Amino acid sequence: GCLKNNVIVALHDYYSKRIGMTVSINLRGAGNSQGRTSWTGIPEQEDVRTILDSISNRTLELHSSMTDRLKTTAKKLSRFQDNSKCYDDVDKQVIGEGDTVLVPLPLIKNVLLCGYSYGSVIVSGISPKLYPSLYIDYTLISFPYSVLIFLTVHKKAYYLEQVQNLVTRSLSFYRNNHQTPAIVTPLSSARASTSSLKQLPSSSSQQQQQQRQARGSSSVSLPAALNTTSTTTTNNSNSNPLGVAAMGSLKPGLTSTSSFHTQPPPRVLMIAGTNDNFTSIQNYKLWWYELLTNARKEVGIDECQTNDGDDDDDDDDDDDDDDDVNKSNTTTSHNTPSDDIGSGGYDYYSLENLDKIFENDKLPIPENNKCDGCFDTFIATDEDHMWFNRETKIIEAIDTWW
Repeated sequence: GCLKNNVIVALHDYYSKRIGMTVSINLRGAGNSQGRTSWTGIPEQEDVRTILDSISNRTLELHSSMTDRLKTTAKKLSRFQDNSKCYDDVDKQVIGEGDTVLVPLPLIKNVLLCGYSYGSVIVSGISPKLYPSLYIDYTLISFPYSVLIFLTVHKKAYYLEQVQNLVTRSLSFYRNNHQTPAIVTPLSSARASTSSLKQLPSSSSQQQQQQRQARGSSSVSLPAALNTTSTTTTNNSNSNPLGVAAMGSLKPGLTSTSSFHTQPPPRVLMIAGTNDNFTSIQNYKLWWYELLTNARKEVGIDECQTNDGDDDDDDDDDDDDDDDVNKSNTTTSHNTPSDDIGSGGYDYYSLENLDKIFENDKLPIPENNKCDGCFDTFIATDEDHMWFNRETKIIEAIDTWW
């Protein structure tokens, strides 16, 4: 793949018209990019990090061989940086050093790293701890889960651990008693996806105000594939806040001095089709539920809420939370297995049991979930790994979630 891939082109075109700046890059060895694939993904992470470094340092370093195009880019970026000024003399805003041109960037806090296929593997390996000044969210599209061993020599366990760390890191901040912060929504069609996405729980206006204050006003989206796309925006009074996450309660013992920093943690969105060419939807579900189960155990959540049955089995210590439960939906809880889970959780969750857990393609979750978006998964019915002429489903899922 390369930055001409249909998924990347669709994401790039969509966000470049709606957010300030969109950047797509080929990883080394992809498309016209020099170098060669490393088969470990570590050097490719450095390719993506060059963009994040530029955002963090507020300076975009570009090669001077495309002078005219760079001046046009600099002019646009300068206008974006300060809407009250129009820089006609771009040369005064661009400082050249040798074979490079340094373009000043505005202050950016929110970043969306979006990876498609092999690109989703690469971006998952970039820890948000490397960029304490940025609030990074992740969208992993058609993650090549079942063939990961062939794409990353001796690094499969490393990347799976990185994804697990992202989910655990998110849940540790958004934890709220026994609520399960994960959503799986079927996207059978563009129209169906829109209606189903609108049913996602939303925060109150007061919560949204707190979220905006916590996240700041500037946002960047970095959609990626075997290449990477970066998008930058500054919210105005008429736009919805991007990259906003609901604030939950910290697990006791997780203080500001722990390994989890006190900034809003990364949120993770998984997108996959039911007819993926490399990973079955059942294996995706197994993996997603394993991620959620392991994260819940790590942060001390021992039970799982469902939307079926009654609350006869609820623990007595949940009584204080009764007022927070949506009375229109009765809930019950069941113990999440601990020692019963075999390697990767597959021994315990047979495919038959998994279909019951994912009844109606939705993980058990209370209607009043206060952990909006910290770990979401979207399933597109009848879609394969390529997404030809179905890219709008991906865009709708990301746009609504982010």
